Amino acid sequence: MRETGSFAAFLRSPATVLLFSLGGGIFGILRPDAAMLLRPVGDSYLGLLKLIVLPFMISSIIFSLRAMINDKRSTSHLSRMFVIILGASVAAAFLTAATALILKPGTITSTERRAEIGHVLNDSSASYNTSMTLEETEDRPTETNVLELVLKVIPSNIFGALTDGNTLQVLIFSILFGFAFGTVPFDASGSLARGLEAVYQTCMVLTRWFILLLPFGSFSMISAQTAVMGLKPLMTMIGFLSTLGLITLVMLLISIQVIARRSGESFLTTLWGHGNLFVMAVSTRSSVACIPLIIDILVKKHGFERHAVELLVPLQTVLLRLGSIVLYVLGSIFIAQLYDRELLPAELLMICFYAIMLGLSTAGMAGVIAVAQLSIICGYLGLPFEAAFILFLAVEMVADPLRTLILVATISAATASIVPAAPLQARLPDG
Repeated sequence: MRETGSFAAFLRSPATVLLFSLGGGIFGILRPDAAMLLRPVGDSYLGLLKLIVLPFMISSIIFSLRAMINDKRSTSHLSRMFVIILGASVAAAFLTAATALILKPGTITSTERRAEIGHVLNDSSASYNTSMTLEETEDRPTETNVLELVLKVIPSNIFGALTDGNTLQVLIFSILFGFAFGTVPFDASGSLARGLEAVYQTCMVLTRWFILLLPFGSFSMISAQTAVMGLKPLMTMIGFLSTLGLITLVMLLISIQVIARRSGESFLTTLWGHGNLFVMAVSTRSSVACIPLIIDILVKKHGFERHAVELLVPLQTVLLRLGSIVLYVLGSIFIAQLYDRELLPAELLMICFYAIMLGLSTAGMAGVIAVAQLSIICGYLGLPFEAAFILFLAVEMVADPLRTLILVATISAATASIVPAAPLQARLPDG
């Protein structure tokens, strides 16, 4: 039993997962054909993680809302959550804009680099029928139908939403049902509450089982991603990726510091406690798949109040979309710099505003589709987007994990800044 426990601890170790992830990247570069054969393994592992997301989300939100509605101390959490979401979104947009203006990742200073970017575009543009001229064109602003976006999140058929895996519609249903369920007397709602609790606990057990497979899932997914992408697009977009990486690092460090101060633990202890979460975020590129692990870390490793965490983490996974906001602000400024377009202060404010609004619509959206939303901001700025879109596609497999890292780190930090934690001494083992 001890050997089995030691092997399980080895598989759960962040160092083990990191070692397998680095090995997957090297394997994908050296043996791309063999790495592509592992892609179904990685896809299957991601499917296992997503398998429990919807039942986990429904049970945790409804059960937690019932508990919070009947606990007057918990009602303040929701109002604080919306304040933090707004403040964090504005701060992320401004931080990204300032970093992009200082580092100028889209400015081309040499004819060689301009030729490299054009070569990548010409290699990739056959199916898009587009070419890259690096000259500003007169594109008219496009219109967006806000009402359509609102109607898409209203679930007309919850069973259809479950079948399609529409996370946002399932979330809306769970919130409405949870508020109504919280008004039902405890005697009448006890049986269903116990059933939801059983579903939640079952999902947590499955999550712990799946975590044991994370090293192998990480190796398979990262090796396949590296085999598909190669290194050439990385070199042509090094300015964009390095700026995105710097912003990701800053937001990750801030998030860890917030969690450490709220939990009373050291920075390094908190960072190590989130190691598997960050590796899972990079491997799966899905913040939704990371929900159970975020909750497990905050509750069991850092001692935050369980019911509030169970409610706030799924909610903020949909509402706190800082990774998408960073993409839209950085991507818009990058394209403007690529075409030597000077942005006025009013245009920068407009970019930040639209990035925050568009970020809310990206919950459950595929990475490539989320990138395509950049065309809306470019349309308002009169910037060509179709040719530059190919550049973003070329590096999406690197940019998407970085955005997911921002999401899971800030969701964890935002939850920690709202929910109280048990005293550190109360969490220490006896003796």
